[in-house]
Amino acid sequence: MELLSNSISARPDHPINLRLAFADTKSDFYFTSTLRNRKDSNTLAVFPFLKQFQSYQTIPKSIRTPKYQTNQSTSHKHDSNLTSFGEDASLYRRILPFDTDLEGLVADFQRLSINGIVLSTDFARGGYTTDELKLISKRLRSSSIDRGLPLIRHDFITHPIQIAEASLNGACAVVLIAAACLLDLDELLTSAMLMNVECIVECHDLIEVECALNAGATVVLLTNHDRVNGIVKTHDHALNLRQVVPDWIITLASGGIQSASQCWNYLDEDFDGVFLGESLLMSPNQSRFVDEIKSQKRQSTSMFFQNMGFDPNAQKNQVMLSQDEQGEDDDVGFDEHDAQVEIHKSYEKRFEKSEHDESNGNAMGDDEIGEEDLVGLVQEDEDREEKNVE
Repeated sequence: MELLSNSISARPDHPINLRLAFADTKSDFYFTSTLRNRKDSNTLAVFPFLKQFQSYQTIPKSIRTPKYQTNQSTSHKHDSNLTSFGEDASLYRRILPFDTDLEGLVADFQRLSINGIVLSTDFARGGYTTDELKLISKRLRSSSIDRGLPLIRHDFITHPIQIAEASLNGACAVVLIAAACLLDLDELLTSAMLMNVECIVECHDLIEVECALNAGATVVLLTNHDRVNGIVKTHDHALNLRQVVPDWIITLASGGIQSASQCWNYLDEDFDGVFLGESLLMSPNQSRFVDEIKSQKRQSTSMFFQNMGFDPNAQKNQVMLSQDEQGEDDDVGFDEHDAQVEIHKSYEKRFEKSEHDESNGNAMGDDEIGEEDLVGLVQEDEDREEKNVE
C-alpha cells in the first residue's frame, strides 16, 4: 500500500487520485437496493466467494516479498510460491485449478440463482488481484446501463486508496475486515460513501460488532473465521452474534458454511445472505446446491409485522378476549331484562288483586295493565320505603 501511495503521489491526474479528490455526484446504493429488491427476497441470498486456494492460518511475513511481482500468470505465481515454502505449503488447499477459466466460471454462476459475486483480491490468501476484479466486472455488465450482479471486493483494506481502486475496477461494494481496520473504520466508511461504494463490515466478536454499528455500518458480515488466530469456528458463532444486531441492518454470514441445512439455520435467525467459498466452488452440482438453499423460505409477512411492533398472535388473542367480554355483557343485559320482566309480572299480580279498577269502571283485562296504574303502584312502593327510612 505504501508503494502504491508513493507511486501515484507524483501524478495528481492519476485515476485513483481523481477518484479520491472528487465526491461522486450520486449515491445509488447498488448493492443494498439489489439485495432488498430481488425477486426471491423471501429466501437467503447466495454470494459465491471466489478464490483459488484456502489458507488455514496467518501467512508468514516472508510471503509478501517483491519476488512475487513477476510477469507470470497469477495462478503460476501462486503455485511456485507454495512449493518454495516447503512445510508452509501444507497450510493451503487448492480450491480452483490453476487453469480455471474465470470468465466461464462467472458465466456459469450467472445462470444460477445467485445474488452477487465476491472476489478475494488478496493474492497471498486467495490467488487473485484487482486485474481479475476488472475482468469479472466487464463480464457481469450486460450494457453500459445495466451493471448486472453486484461485485464485491474482499481484501485487507486499510486505506481509502484501496476503495478507490475497487471502484475503478467495477466493484460496487468492499468488505472491511474490522480486525484489520478497526481504528480507521470511521474514515474508511466516510471515504467509501463519498465514492459511492458500499461497505460490508466483517465482524468476528462482540467488540467488532459494536464498533461497526457505532461507526454507522448498515451492512455487517458476521463471520465464523477468526482471522487473528487463523481458525474457523462452528457456524453457531455467527448465530450468537446475530442477537446484538438490529433487524434493520443487513446481516450476512460467512466462514465454514458447508451445507444447506446450516444456511437454513441462518435464514431462521433472519440473516439476509451467506458468502459461500469452498463448499460451493468445490460442489459437484453447484446448481442443485444453490437451489436447495433457496428452497427454504422465510415467513416474510409475519416477520414484517413483528418488526413493525405488531404481533399477529397477540392481536388474535385480543380479538378472542373482546368477544368473550362482549358475550359477558350480553349475559348481563339478558339478566337485567329478566329481572325487569319479573318485576312487571309482580305488579300485574298486585293490580289484579286491587279493587281500584272496578270502582273506576276502567277495568283492564286479566292479562293486561295500564301504564298510568303501573306508575302509580311504583310510586306507592317508593313512598312506603321513604316512610320506613324516616
